[in-house]
Amino acid sequence: MTAWATVLLTLGSLVIGSVLTMLGQAFMDRRARSREREARREEFVIRNFDTQKEALLKVQELVNEIARNVSAENLRKFDEGVYAYFESKPSRRIVSDMMIMAQGAQDLEQLIDESKPPLTKEEIKRLEREIRRIMKDLPSTAERVQAEMDMIANKSMSDKTREFRHGLVRLIQDLTVNMYRTGSESVISAIRDYLDAALAYSDRLVMTDMEQYKEEEWQARTRLHETVGQELKRGPFSG
Repeated sequence: MTAWATVLLTLGSLVIGSVLTMLGQAFMDRRARSREREARREEFVIRNFDTQKEALLKVQELVNEIARNVSAENLRKFDEGVYAYFESKPSRRIVSDMMIMAQGAQDLEQLIDESKPPLTKEEIKRLEREIRRIMKDLPSTAERVQAEMDMIANKSMSDKTREFRHGLVRLIQDLTVNMYRTGSESVISAIRDYLDAALAYSDRLVMTDMEQYKEEEWQARTRLHETVGQELKRGPFSG
């Protein structure tokens, strides 16, 4: 082998060795970057799962608190006679009294229309008697209507009711935030169903069908807890 061939062979070996080394390094770098990306992805998935798990546990806590508050408020309304009052149908009494007042006003208007001057003394006396008769019960009837309306306002929106509703709004706001943090459509749907049932149960002012509303609230709450439980069983890398 000539000297030039030896030199060329040596240079070729060096070049090939360098290329192979660079290719090997590039392959190793690519694998390292791939492992790094996979590690970051796994870290993100785990962090995201921890956030979702925390939100799911918070959902359970908030739902239980809403249920306790609704139950306590309904018991208060029962103990303080709210249900009994509205079951006595106060609106019917108001309508009846207002019809009496309307009839009195109509009778008074008719009496005035029929009294054409000049009037004799007897006619004037008769007119005065009729006006007194018509007006006799109107003030007390108007006071009765006002008192009934005040009672309805007090029973349906007392200070305790306002306090309950303000607290309920805060709980629902917290629940809504954590609802979306769970990232679960099934949980979100179950929460919405539960809130519909809970609000329908808490808004009742009479005992009629109360057991049905109570049962619907309990069933919706049970379904929600089951849905949350299923999500909590899922690992961070579940499909």
